[in-house]
Amino acid sequence: MAARTITMDELGTAVKEYASRHELTVSSNEKGFCLMPGDTVITLAEGKPSCSNAEILDSLIEILMDLAEEPARAPQIEDRQYRQSTSTMKEKASLGALVKPVSQLSIQDIKEHFCKLATDQEAYTFLQTCLMAGANPWLSEAYLIKYDEKSAAKTVMGKYYFLKKAEKHPQYGGFSSGIIVQKPDGKIEERVGKFMLSDEKLLGGWCEVTRLDRKVPLKVTVSFSEYDKGNGQWRKMGPTMIEKVAIVQSHRDSFPSDLGGLYDASEIIESECVVVE
Repeated sequence: MAARTITMDELGTAVKEYASRHELTVSSNEKGFCLMPGDTVITLAEGKPSCSNAEILDSLIEILMDLAEEPARAPQIEDRQYRQSTSTMKEKASLGALVKPVSQLSIQDIKEHFCKLATDQEAYTFLQTCLMAGANPWLSEAYLIKYDEKSAAKTVMGKYYFLKKAEKHPQYGGFSSGIIVQKPDGKIEERVGKFMLSDEKLLGGWCEVTRLDRKVPLKVTVSFSEYDKGNGQWRKMGPTMIEKVAIVQSHRDSFPSDLGGLYDASEIIESECVVVE
């Protein structure tokens, strides 16, 4: 069955259901939707949901998958403006073709939905990596990145893949993380979270992971200057990006059997490669 795109009506249903669950307000126009408070914009990009917030995107995809699998149990939305027509509701039965299980994806699906520039071999390698690692690219757990036809494609994992994988381990005891800053008086502070003042200098990030079967937590610190690409999200969201590097590295080091050899896009020292979650 050929894959098809998600319609704006279907996306609207999912957004309204998400907003209802989280007590948020939705506004819309012909280009997409906005969740408030937070001003989170949700649009369609080549027939797929697009949102800068990875957690919200994951939830929307799950709602869309539920609608596709059991259209008769579609969320009941009070606002008549967003109720679906009978014909649109019938179409939802075929939505599963777009968000079908990873095990059913083909090389062509990978090239069409995740990386149009990938070769058949690169798409095959990405698909096998996802299957072996248990990563779902529909949920932003894995990405296939290729800048142009001459460059090689890279398979990278999303931050939430590392966290979800760790959470399933029976010995996982959680983690704490944050950034390392230098204050105006020259003192260096390691703080929880990503907040910093404009007159402070960002030096790095840190993360400490606890395993219940180990006496000492594993702590990783990373230098901002080593990973800073100087553009894009690294310039706008430096604290978020460097903390993510520390989170990924600490979880990989804590669970080498499950996460060894897998990397997040933020760890790739190339200016073009940025995946924000």
